[in-house]
Amino acid sequence: MLSNYFEEIIAHATNHMPKGKMKGINNKTKLIPRQAYGLSDDHYFFLRLFDVSRNDYIRNPSHKVRFVIGP
Repeated sequence: MLSNYFEEIIAHATNHMPKGKMKGINNKTKLIPRQAYGLSDDHYFFLRLFDVSRNDYIRNPSHKVRFVIGP
């Protein structure tokens, strides 16, 4: 059973992120489609998503969150 989630467990061990921070990111991600309702451009959605995630770092540069993109 655990072997099905082996990659996720390793990723959590190497790039640990507090649950509160992850919940905040997820809430912001859910909020963006509601704010941009009616826009049919997916590119705009991802730009907004990157902008929202970047603003926390600009406001508080001492709190660093590493995002790993790719395999």
